[in-house]
Amino acid sequence: MQSHLKLSDCMQKNNLEIFKPTATSDSSILLSIVVPTKNRYEYLIPLVELLLESTSYDFEIVVQDNSDNNEPFLTRFGNSVESRISYQYVQGWLSVIDNCDIGVSRAKGEYVCLLGDDDGILIENSLELLRHLKERAIDAATVQPIFFTWPGTDHAVWKDKFTGLTRTSFSLSFTPMDARKSLSIVLDQGGSMGLQKLPRVYQSFVSRATLGKVRQFAGSCFPGPSPDMANAVALAYVVQNYVYVSVPTVISGQSPKSTGGQGARKQHHGTIESQTHLPADTSAKWSPSIPRFWSGATIYAESARRAVAAISGREEKFNYLYLYAACLVFERQYVREVMEVLLQPISIVERLKASGYVSFYYLSISMKRILRFWMNLVGTQNHVDHSVKSIREAVYALKAKYKPREFLDFDSSRTK
Repeated sequence: MQSHLKLSDCMQKNNLEIFKPTATSDSSILLSIVVPTKNRYEYLIPLVELLLESTSYDFEIVVQDNSDNNEPFLTRFGNSVESRISYQYVQGWLSVIDNCDIGVSRAKGEYVCLLGDDDGILIENSLELLRHLKERAIDAATVQPIFFTWPGTDHAVWKDKFTGLTRTSFSLSFTPMDARKSLSIVLDQGGSMGLQKLPRVYQSFVSRATLGKVRQFAGSCFPGPSPDMANAVALAYVVQNYVYVSVPTVISGQSPKSTGGQGARKQHHGTIESQTHLPADTSAKWSPSIPRFWSGATIYAESARRAVAAISGREEKFNYLYLYAACLVFERQYVREVMEVLLQPISIVERLKASGYVSFYYLSISMKRILRFWMNLVGTQNHVDHSVKSIREAVYALKAKYKPREFLDFDSSRTK
């Protein structure tokens, strides 16, 4: 085991320059899998164990641990001689942004993938994919997600209907993407509908050199309070070429302790100040144009806005009206907060125009939600393998169906 696994080498927040990247590249490491974690060893330890079953040494596992007590990890791996684990423990409070940033700064691989501790990865498929990217000098690959819902993550409406591995079809192909077009789609929705197909290090792959450009321009690889959105928006400004890949590689896990699990239970909302995982200045810097409460839509919007400002220094076209409509559809208990920003001092004509757009977006989002509800009602049961109870089982189920192979070339695909 590397020496910094020892308790005596555990790092204290007070004497650590947490944003100073010190890692140097290692030509023998193709992929760095960075796993920021806090108090979730029941997911982290099985993930690390599963990765270590691989016979490949072309990757490293960068564990960035901010747990209250790291004894469980040291008990399991402290006497190991496994060189593929790079472990660092930082005591004391860190925001989720700090934890992610430190972890990525320690990566040595040519490509980086950030995973949650409840996620999974098909390592052989991923390494094969990255060899293709490297040969073609591709900066990043956004991968088609595979969804796994952990037992106990009961949905507020569907209960345990989604528990298990969602069956996914893959074309085993690549599609070149236009980063600025992808960014426009996200901003036109006010950031409220997620990352779409933006390049991102979370649950996808980005070259370490490209992440370095984001840090150079924005001062962080995650210039906003939600790491996935902030990183994706920032990458859209610096990535030279990237592809969307329909190949089984990354499993997006949703566990009871994750924000995704909170969302499933309709608990992904609250005051900004009560979210202790957010950066300390989140509330103070919150935009007056974004409804003042924490939810998936609002934190994504705020993160997209800050990332744009941090890396470009200017305001981009941002559709706040779509955001307001999304909030009214998904977070109706915050009508007052939405109306406060929607009806800020503007002329009657402007107010009527804004209300008209919000009404249109509201209907559009509602219709899509109703359609999704109907599809779930009649079809989802046939598309989820409920026998899969863990990430290990999910990985092995997918490995049995999809072997590492010579992936289809993307030269003939059209740019989207």
